[in-house]
Formats: sequence, C-alpha cells, structure tokens
Amino acid sequence: RIARLFLLSDILFNSQQPGVKNAFQYRDAIETMSPEVFESLGKHGNGRAGRMTMNKLRRAVSSVLSAWTNWSVYNTTFLDELQSRF
Repeated sequence: RIARLFLLSDILFNSQQPGVKNAFQYRDAIETMSPEVFESLGKHGNGRAGRMTMNKLRRAVSSVLSAWTNWSVYNTTFLDELQSRF
C-alpha cells in the first residue's frame, strides 16, 4: 500500500516536468481517486495493521501530503480533506 502511494506521488512529480504532454490528465485522475485511496489507507490502519506498520503508514502519508503541498499540485483544502480521510 505504501509503495502505491509513493507511485502516485512520483507520477504527480513527473507530470510537472517540462515537456510532459497532457500532464493535467494525470493530475486530474489522481485527484479523482485520491479520496478513496486515503480512506482505504486509513481503514487498513484501523485495527488491521500492527503498531509499527501504522506508524510507517502515517509517516508515508505525512511525507506525501507534505510533498504535494510543497509542489503546489493541489489546493490546501483538498489536501486537508485527504488528511482527514486518512
């Protein structure tokens, strides 16, 4: 699950590079699926994951959302919503 989260983040980062055609489609697709992804990650951690796994998951989510904030990929309201879904 964490690897998939970082994959989404890598796609977003690379879609911002110059010369990427139709990059907005990647961002739009990830924006559409992100609420469900973050909610699923949160459900995975609630009771089904061990303490160490949950801590690792929290760090990964925090890292990804921090990066997305720094890259200004999405507005802060949307990112706050993703955090709350987790």
